[in-house]
Amino acid sequence: MRSVATVVPVRSPGLEERATVEEISEARQCARQLAGALSSEDALGFARAFTAGAMRHFWSSATFGSERPLRPVRLALRDLSSEEEELARRLASALARLGDEDGSYGVGTLYTSLLPEAYRSSYGAYYTPPALVRRLLENVSALGFDWSQGTILDPACGGAAFLAPIATAIIRRLRADGRPDAVILDHLARRLRGVEIDPFAAWLSMALVDLAVVRAGVRSDWPLSDLVTVGDALQCCARGRNLFGMGRGHRFDLVIGNPPYGRVSLPTRLRNKYARSLYGHANLYGLFTDLALRLTGRDSIVAYVTPTSFLGGQYFKRLRALLGEETRPASLDFVESRTGVFEDVLQETVLAVFERPPGKAKTRVSAVTPSPAGPVEVEELGEFDLPRRPEDPWVFPRSRRQHGLLQNGAGLKARLSDYGFTVSTGPLVWNRHKDQLISCPGENQLPLIWAEAVSPRGEFSFSASGRNHQPYFRLKKGQDHLVTSAPCLLVQRTTAKEQSRRLIAAILPEDFLRENQRGVVVENHLNIVRAVGRARVPLEALWVLFNSDTLDGLFRCINGSVAVSAYELNALPLPEIEQTLELAEMTRTGCPRQELEERIRTLYGIKSA
Repeated sequence: MRSVATVVPVRSPGLEERATVEEISEARQCARQLAGALSSEDALGFARAFTAGAMRHFWSSATFGSERPLRPVRLALRDLSSEEEELARRLASALARLGDEDGSYGVGTLYTSLLPEAYRSSYGAYYTPPALVRRLLENVSALGFDWSQGTILDPACGGAAFLAPIATAIIRRLRADGRPDAVILDHLARRLRGVEIDPFAAWLSMALVDLAVVRAGVRSDWPLSDLVTVGDALQCCARGRNLFGMGRGHRFDLVIGNPPYGRVSLPTRLRNKYARSLYGHANLYGLFTDLALRLTGRDSIVAYVTPTSFLGGQYFKRLRALLGEETRPASLDFVESRTGVFEDVLQETVLAVFERPPGKAKTRVSAVTPSPAGPVEVEELGEFDLPRRPEDPWVFPRSRRQHGLLQNGAGLKARLSDYGFTVSTGPLVWNRHKDQLISCPGENQLPLIWAEAVSPRGEFSFSASGRNHQPYFRLKKGQDHLVTSAPCLLVQRTTAKEQSRRLIAAILPEDFLRENQRGVVVENHLNIVRAVGRARVPLEALWVLFNSDTLDGLFRCINGSVAVSAYELNALPLPEIEQTLELAEMTRTGCPRQELEERIRTLYGIKSA
């Protein structure tokens, strides 16, 4: 592993720019209030009409009243009232003062912010901020991609977050080579493509590409050829349809974008088409990653903005195996700050670049922190290998403090199964058994263990303080599979990276079980770490490990979502059994927590500061 720290400075916005941002925020809030007062169907119509109105005014402001007209919307739009029209004008005028990229991004996110929530979620409509777009394009360029020669596709191009900057990059490159405007436009028409499922977002994307061409000063017949096709890229690829106007069987040199995400239920035909990358639940961005591999050739690049969950989750094991087999993960940039990056999105995010053909070179890993007022801050974290079996969780640092931990700790061979333990999810999904939740004990009424019974300090306290929670569960005939009757380690299943601890674990005490001889019922938001037969290390030693800063840090390098899954816990590298037995003895003799922590650091190869 090599590691070099690099920081790109961030400028601070001036007073005038801050005033513009505040004006935009106020106008957007007014528009959202107007949309929020409507039914879902009417809100969709308003979102499109209002955004189209804002785009008209933005076009006029950004092109300085150019005679070139905005391309027409080929959808029926409702009329705006005079007040709505004036609000759209004020908002567009303020957006134009932000400049080309930020202003265009503001128009795109205006549309998504006005969409009914159900519609927005079903289409995964979250557009990429310009600073992250620039960073991803830089990472593609670092691999030697030739913007003047390659064919490029964004398969979910709403808002033209990538298409417009790429068009600008192509124009600059061809201009530098002395190409005339007619050749430049022909090049764009032949080599740049987008697909978008939402017909209005497709129009908006093409309008923003038009704007990029006008702002670049390209003179031509008008309008530009339509580079964006309306359609579902996943469905059309599965049917063998050619959405891209590049000839059947064409393979792109670069597939880039921010694909939609979210779990989906697939029809049998579609599931069969993408079966090679599916394990259990299907997620849209995983399907789009598989699609990108199908649409690229041997010497090509896939560059996506995605959630980080594919790096460690069990449902993505086949996708990881596919990526490891067909590509080399060239770079991974972990987005350090989530708030204010993607509107209303709390997923952890990574800028991932995959290179074909696959090779043995290491993966360059960085942490990037976007700023609303300038470029991203970049901290290079080093270069790392994939696991021997690519389907296993990919262990990468998210921050500099995790370097030393990964240098040695990721290589430890023992796992929970070697200790004689297995992990399962708490068996009770409470909202399927609401009539069995009760407030007092009694015959066949067992203690119900909720996640709040496990404190951040690693202590167990029988509690049911959450909303709609009750402390007991009335067991019915045939439900013995819900009962836990032996001591075990309880681990919270949902924690966020902002919390001081991701691993929050406590022992279900023997004393508590003796008081409740029938056993207890563990709810679904807890994992249960239990012995299979005779355990090779005591439960107390596991408790010490799980509540250590070291294992918590290592888990953060594996995990890519708020879920603490049994699959990832089973994959945690652990010390050898003899070393863990030593920890157990230190615990038994009352060794201070700080000394235990230091010993664990040593076992994971971390030198003292």
